[in-house]
Amino acid sequence: CMANNALATPVLYQYSTATNPFGATGGAIDFFNSGAFVTGTFMYDAATPASGTGSSGATNYGGSITALTGTVQGFSFLDSRGRTQVGDELMPGPVDELNIMGQPTLYDSSLIGFDIGTYSLVNIRMFWREGVLGIPDFLNDENLPAVLPFFQGRLALDFVPIGTNPTTPNFNHSVFFDGLTVTPVPEPEIYAMMGLGLGLLG
Repeated sequence: CMANNALATPVLYQYSTATNPFGATGGAIDFFNSGAFVTGTFMYDAATPASGTGSSGATNYGGSITALTGTVQGFSFLDSRGRTQVGDELMPGPVDELNIMGQPTLYDSSLIGFDIGTYSLVNIRMFWREGVLGIPDFLNDENLPAVLPFFQGRLALDFVPIGTNPTTPNFNHSVFFDGLTVTPVPEPEIYAMMGLGLGLLG
């Protein structure tokens, strides 16, 4: 029981991207340099129940992401609660897609972001989409994965012009980073619980 409880505990993940961000010119990308990259941490709870279905048909898991933090080019952001979307064989395609979003609903007020140039950060997204960056068919259903993908994905920072309604974003102002990797960081307490559980079993 103790070993199983340890495995079910929300897990701390650290993440990072490669450099060389890209996006539509004439938008927020104009304020980033080629050496910029994103790094940070978040908590992921694989036991979170489904909370509905998105417009794409993917299953939402609101609250599966908490304490999302990050830094980029000297700026920091914090989002206390987010969601995961799991889409198996979505159309058109069909393709698999897994999304981590810094917002539990579309662009709510939980994000503490930053302004860069004439733009405000309104959301953070990490995603793995079949066919992008050579990602294979990797989902068999729309259950929340026990662990997040080990292969690289893509991260997006979504911006709107300062003073614009953040609930109507223009993705032409998004800044993208490839080379996204996410890695679980087991805490000492988890190792202790697993060790005690396995010891008692022995």
